[in-house]
Amino acid sequence: PFIDFYFGGVDIACADEIDLRGDLNLNNIANEIGDAVLYTNFFIYGQPVFDINLQGQIAASDVNNDGKVLTVGDLIYLIRIITGDAVPFNKLAPFANSVDVAIANNSNGITVTTDANVDLGGALFVFDGVSAADVIPNIHGMDVKYDVVDEQLRVLVYDIEGAYVPAGENELFTVIGVDNAALSDVSIVDFYGADLNVNTYRKALPTAFALLQNSPNPFNPSTDISLDLPEAANWSIDIYNVQGQLVKSFSGYDNAGRVTVTWDAQGMASGIYFYRAKVGSFTDVRKMVLMK
Repeated sequence: PFIDFYFGGVDIACADEIDLRGDLNLNNIANEIGDAVLYTNFFIYGQPVFDINLQGQIAASDVNNDGKVLTVGDLIYLIRIITGDAVPFNKLAPFANSVDVAIANNSNGITVTTDANVDLGGALFVFDGVSAADVIPNIHGMDVKYDVVDEQLRVLVYDIEGAYVPAGENELFTVIGVDNAALSDVSIVDFYGADLNVNTYRKALPTAFALLQNSPNPFNPSTDISLDLPEAANWSIDIYNVQGQLVKSFSGYDNAGRVTVTWDAQGMASGIYFYRAKVGSFTDVRKMVLMK
């Protein structure tokens, strides 16, 4: 390391002397786009991106003022400041909410899905044992940045312009060409950058095409119909009355997993209905009862 001499003395920048939270590039302008870009690079490439003053830049990284440096929550709060959705130095309430993370192996690789009751501002996933991989974003409106460094795949989900992952179940991305990578670390924050409790589990995939019995049954006025897909495929579900007339159609393309559609039979007559699923050469028919 180099030592800078000033007027016969040595100048040392201590972490507690850094008073500009959010000024990661140390240009004396806090909470700007350049700081956010540098911060995103850290999550992919690590501390070598802080090449001006390592300790000073680390100290400036606690943007949300929670006492923890270099967190995804800090990055998202920095973006919120830039977009005008938050003000500097606000205290957040970490771990007030939870998010479920499902890791599913399929024919394409590994798919990551989240399910939360709050909007998600960003997430960082770290997979070990990966020598090379491609990551395909499945969530619209968010940036998915990734790279493999030292047998470790790091995937950052965020948006520099302040977009977010809406509450509910969302498929974030698929890691292509990898089926045995271990998820070693995950950090997910809400819209304002507050840490969430993360519950991670492996999602078992169907081994065969199957049309499930609707639920509830009998029903009034709506019911759910589910179809298991062991691989990515185009599918269709058609609903008929007892006269054989088509009354409703659903169709789409989905990755391996379970597809569920909801039929709202408001305005339909009580009685027996049949629903048929078709996926390639697979077809199956079941009946259900609308009881008003």
